[in-house]
Amino acid sequence: MQLPAPKRTVASLLSLTHESFSRILRRLIDDGIIAMTGRNVRILDSGRLRALLLSAD
Repeated sequence: MQLPAPKRTVASLLSLTHESFSRILRRLIDDGIIAMTGRNVRILDSGRLRALLLSAD
């Protein structure tokens, strides 16, 4: 999938600072959950991503 806008814009839409959004993406990349090239995002481990999303409630 592709981010709909530059990371800075997506961060703003999520009410996050650009730095916080970048740290979140970096953690997901380092944990092997996603891979990114530019604005293209590839989900590598959908089960772990789903678990993270459900645990955020």
